[in-house]
Amino acid sequence: MKNVSKVKNCFGCGVCAVSCPKNIIDIRLNDDGFYQPFIDEPDKCIHCKLCVENCAFLHKDLALENRVTGSWCGWSNDSAVLARSASGGIGFEIARHLLHSGYKVCGVRYNANERRAEHFIADSEDALAATMGSK
Repeated sequence: MKNVSKVKNCFGCGVCAVSCPKNIIDIRLNDDGFYQPFIDEPDKCIHCKLCVENCAFLHKDLALENRVTGSWCGWSNDSAVLARSASGGIGFEIARHLLHSGYKVCGVRYNANERRAEHFIADSEDALAATMGSK
């Protein structure tokens, strides 16, 4: 598979669209009401396969492997972050640290108009604030 154009009824997470260096993948509802990736200009695809490699829908077997894992817990010590966060704010704090270290952060925000979660790239703390409240 050279790209995700043949994937149907996927999770609709949009990671394939975000990972595409040509920005030619759009996540839309299909005729059956399920999200799926659409490539409207397939001739612009460079067949890098990043969309396929990052697609969780195509790699379900990895999630089903039975393996021992460790776990950690954490939370924000910032009361404002803690109050606006759904899971204790640790994700926000890690992302904030990465932003201050010069990285950009891929986050999820809820689009109320479209009634769906959307992935986006945050390059500032103000942009990152849109991720608070999501899991």
